[in-house]
Amino acid sequence: MIFLIGNSSNNYTVISPTTILHDHFLRSYPKNMYLFIYAILHVFIIFYVLKCAYICLKIRVFHWNLTCLIFSCSVQWFETLIGTLMILPYQTGYWTLGESNVTVQQGWTDNESEMVRVSDMYHLFFVGAFLKFHYILSMGLTGFILAVERTFACYFLTVYEKNPRIYLVVILIVGHQTFSLLSTFLHFFKILPNLFHMVILALVPNFLSSIIFAVTENYNQKVTKTIENFANPNNYTLAARYQAKENVRCFAMIKKVIFAGIGMIVISCASATIVYLEILPEQETLFNYIFEASLNLGPLLIGPTLIYSVSSWRNYKIFKMPFFSKIAAAGKMTVTIVAPLERDMELKKETDTYFQQLKTSWM
Repeated sequence: MIFLIGNSSNNYTVISPTTILHDHFLRSYPKNMYLFIYAILHVFIIFYVLKCAYICLKIRVFHWNLTCLIFSCSVQWFETLIGTLMILPYQTGYWTLGESNVTVQQGWTDNESEMVRVSDMYHLFFVGAFLKFHYILSMGLTGFILAVERTFACYFLTVYEKNPRIYLVVILIVGHQTFSLLSTFLHFFKILPNLFHMVILALVPNFLSSIIFAVTENYNQKVTKTIENFANPNNYTLAARYQAKENVRCFAMIKKVIFAGIGMIVISCASATIVYLEILPEQETLFNYIFEASLNLGPLLIGPTLIYSVSSWRNYKIFKMPFFSKIAAAGKMTVTIVAPLERDMELKKETDTYFQQLKTSWM
């Protein structure tokens, strides 16, 4: 939705990631059921966001730098929650924005006569819109930040776990927020000339992150093969092997999260396209709400995907019930897994190499 701020002689445009304003029907049945369902979904999201943030700190599966990035991206969802609460009174028509209190549905437009006219920006609506925009663009940069962190993990493979290098995660988080804040200003105040440039600015970091991930993963696979070549013990170190295995787990997790994120993007783009092309004009309001919901409800899909991508996170129970745990434990069958001969020989080589290095370090 695009707003024209000021008067006829002195004005500027502002973009908001919303499509509906003053929808009075949201205060009556059956449309108020949308708000009820929306609130319930947000309760689930709060649970998964807090669970992700808590588990990644409680159960250290990855390097501290990556853990901090996951925690930072998880709790940032509360930014868009605050923005949504600021915008909601205007969307439902309780508070008026603009020259009239009539229902407005608007997408992208370059025609000033179609823009919503507002005398000034001293409304909570614009603060909430800015927060939502910042969250959306920050999440678009998350893949790039994670890719850069994994690049450092591969570059400092043998010493990354021993030397935390906290300055790296500080630089990444500050750079992430600074760039997303700058991008938000460019989008929010429509400084970029047109929609095409906005889309390009949003897609370039994701394109670069895909390339970095592909190159880094290929490099990590080669290093892993070299490390696990026990015929040459000089190539093997416990720290390098641990970091290489962590990279493998991380890449597997990130792929699943990316697919979940792509699913939310497809929903957003599909709903926006249906509204823009007026494919189903009688259902325009419904698809507008689907579009806005897809911008806020991403953690509802990404959160469970993130948790269930890591076995130790998946098996962790925040709310433990002793009675049901005993029943589940009693029903389990103990199965003894016998390792194949080849795997047994590999473990023996690994153990011999490890103790040889340990002996050398003490001499």
